[in-house]
Amino acid sequence: MRLLIRCWLLLVLIGVGVIAPQSSQAQDAQEQPAQITIDGLAVKLPFQPGAEWQVTAGWEAANHQQAWNYYAVDVVPVNQACLGQPILAVAHGFIESNNGHELQIDHRVNNYRSLYSHLDTVSPGLAVGTEVFQGQQIGTCGGYPNFVPHLHFQIFQGARVASSGVMPVPIDGITDANRLRSGQRGLYSTNQFQPQLPPAPSQQNLVLNGDFSAGTTNWWKYGDAAWSIVDQGLNFRRNPGGTGGSVGQNLAYQFAANTPIEAQFDLGNPSGVTKHVGVFIRHESSWDQPIHCGFTLPPYSPMQRFSIRGRSGSVVWNKLTFEVWADPPDGIPDVRMDNVAITYRTDIAISAKTCIAPAPSQQNLVRNGDFSAGTADWWRYGDASWGIVDQALNFRRNPGGDGGSVGQNLPYRLNPNAPLEVQFDLGNPSGVTKYAGVFIRHSSSWDQPIHCGFTLPPYSPMQRYVVRGRSGSVVWNELTFEVWADPPDGTSDLRMDNVAIAYRPELYAPATTCIAPAPSQQNLVRNGDFSAGTADWWRYGDASWAIVDQGLNFKRNPGGDGGSVGQNLPYRLTPNAPLEVQFDLGNPSGVTKYAGVFIRHSSSWDQPIHCGFMLPAYSPMQRYVVRGRSGSVVWNELTFEIWADPPDGIPDLRMDNVAIAYRPDLAINATTCIAPTANQEQPNQCLVQIDQGAQFTANLNVDLEFRVDQAATMRVSNQPLDSSIAWQPYQASLDWLLTSSLLGNNRTVYAEFRDSQGTMLCAGHELRDDIRLDTTAPNLIEMQVYPFAASLGLAITASDDPTGSGINAVQLSSRADFSGSTWLPYSPVIDLEGLPNSTLYVRVRDSVGNSSAAQSIAISTQQTYRLYLPMTSDQ
Repeated sequence: MRLLIRCWLLLVLIGVGVIAPQSSQAQDAQEQPAQITIDGLAVKLPFQPGAEWQVTAGWEAANHQQAWNYYAVDVVPVNQACLGQPILAVAHGFIESNNGHELQIDHRVNNYRSLYSHLDTVSPGLAVGTEVFQGQQIGTCGGYPNFVPHLHFQIFQGARVASSGVMPVPIDGITDANRLRSGQRGLYSTNQFQPQLPPAPSQQNLVLNGDFSAGTTNWWKYGDAAWSIVDQGLNFRRNPGGTGGSVGQNLAYQFAANTPIEAQFDLGNPSGVTKHVGVFIRHESSWDQPIHCGFTLPPYSPMQRFSIRGRSGSVVWNKLTFEVWADPPDGIPDVRMDNVAITYRTDIAISAKTCIAPAPSQQNLVRNGDFSAGTADWWRYGDASWGIVDQALNFRRNPGGDGGSVGQNLPYRLNPNAPLEVQFDLGNPSGVTKYAGVFIRHSSSWDQPIHCGFTLPPYSPMQRYVVRGRSGSVVWNELTFEVWADPPDGTSDLRMDNVAIAYRPELYAPATTCIAPAPSQQNLVRNGDFSAGTADWWRYGDASWAIVDQGLNFKRNPGGDGGSVGQNLPYRLTPNAPLEVQFDLGNPSGVTKYAGVFIRHSSSWDQPIHCGFMLPAYSPMQRYVVRGRSGSVVWNELTFEIWADPPDGIPDLRMDNVAIAYRPDLAINATTCIAPTANQEQPNQCLVQIDQGAQFTANLNVDLEFRVDQAATMRVSNQPLDSSIAWQPYQASLDWLLTSSLLGNNRTVYAEFRDSQGTMLCAGHELRDDIRLDTTAPNLIEMQVYPFAASLGLAITASDDPTGSGINAVQLSSRADFSGSTWLPYSPVIDLEGLPNSTLYVRVRDSVGNSSAAQSIAISTQQTYRLYLPMTSDQ
């Protein structure tokens, strides 16, 4: 026989000779003792309550006269099939032997043992040494190997041979063989038994050998599961066939109804195929009201921490089972598990089941972030009231109480200092100023949150806000996004929509950044007059700086890759936003200085607004202006940066009164570099450009362009000019070879000009232009196909050298040589609609033409693609 599951039962014996109707027998059964004590051993019959069993072969049967089965009985239920009927332990004890169809239990009372033979199934987890309790299901009735299904049952003392004191089955304290002869009916048991287990201690790991340092001790496997210990972790899989395969452990503790429980464990998938695991925490003898989560592990998933939180069922769990089922039944090694811990958690609020997986990167972790499903998955707290209006959330804080907020808990695990980005639309349709306090934090703690506050003037339209930062210094086992509304005036309403939270390991986020939509015609720069010293400003590379008379003096020292000063502005700009920068520049030194001004996306050098200015020696402080438009993509943060040249270490360029404004009121079509009137002649009439003013080149062979009025001769060099450089006739353009440089990838061309009388032009200044050599190809890191709209999408993760020209194109082809395919503007997500089912080849290119190595990925519209997001299921 073999066990399926789970009941604790009492036994009683009612009449033996006369068979009464079942209703009266059941009534008589209630009058019998709950159990019989024989020589110190309390026993009950091995049947479930309510059913009548009879003896088919008793003590007197010829086949029960051998020494090994002397005084055994064969029993079957009356009026129903025996096959599959649950068989129960008659008393508390420990498994002494288990061959899959026969169990022997050592009761450890006066050397008594019980034997259960011909079982169809044996319950999972009954390895030798496992503790079992009276009434616990240990198997199911069967006829193994080829008998008519029945239970062969014995109780004996010592070894199972006549010479060791074999005794007959003690029933009702009577050992008269005539009471259990063949054909005898009237055997019943009751269901009053509950095992007495110690209560589960709180805040302690209840799992034995959870790190598998002792191999598979204390663990069991069931069905088609195969397992092995590899590097002190458990590798297991489900082989083909059968009804399933699982591994697990039974925990001998009693759990009151609705006990809060947390399980944590490491899972990985070293195989090349997707694996799925179903994790169950349940009553050891029942599948009713389990805590259940399903997780998907993509190929080659590293070991990562998973968690499950929930509450035990509505009845006492007298023993708990932790069980992990593996799928699919492909027999391919392996799912890997380690460091299993189960804890009774009285210290945290657990109201419902939560399946916590490691946060996948670059995917939206928020559920129902567009509120298309109303307020599903969201909650409100305190004095907040809310409503869905046009599929967006309107909410406010009412008067009284201690606050009002809306939020969502995200079931993902984050390692310490994980970089996060939150994007959401906020608006204020009311006639009063509103304030929104945004928090990203550990769900059970307010320690080290990511926090930003935003002010929304009356009638603010819906605009995009961004928060970036890092999780705290400890693991966050669950993440909460929360927005607090102020003031508590009860006037309607703040409005929120399109919430997205992503784990961004590729993002440089050293500190919290609060990014609001850029307000129009306001100075976005902080401390632009340097009255607070260098606060809010930074310097890079070989730059050195000092505050002199509340202005910034800075220079570039020799060596390295460059020197600059700048500021990051936490404002969000839509594509092609018109910008204006104004600042005072001067050159108190005795040599010519150059300033390269950039306004760009903080995380990219792609499509910057760029101007270069020359400041002759002893130039006074004068106002400079740069106008232009942001790039063709959203800028989620803005950087203003000024590079100083040459790298001579001679003090100083001087800057003050910096102002940057978003200017939708100006007609700005192209970048305009406006120098003071006194200097207008120089940029208009004295110009040197490499490759038409390009910032980067992949080739040392470049084109030089000169525009110098009245020039007759010139001299040009890759080094600062001296008397060794010969004069030559003036030309408006030259093919030029850049040479190596001690300054890394920067290359500079120097030029001077004379008129036909030999008079130096351009006020005698040495003109110059810079370009950066970029020969490093971008790197195509990862590709992933996933469902996208009505077709499929391709997610691309790629990177370029931070000082390079930036990725700007991608090429897709079904051919490895890319023949017939064109370059497309780069996007991290590409719609694959219309592409055939095939192997797709992909490569990316930077702005100067350096191309990455090609990579391939198989696509099929017939295949179900699974995201790296481990989904949960109650199925």
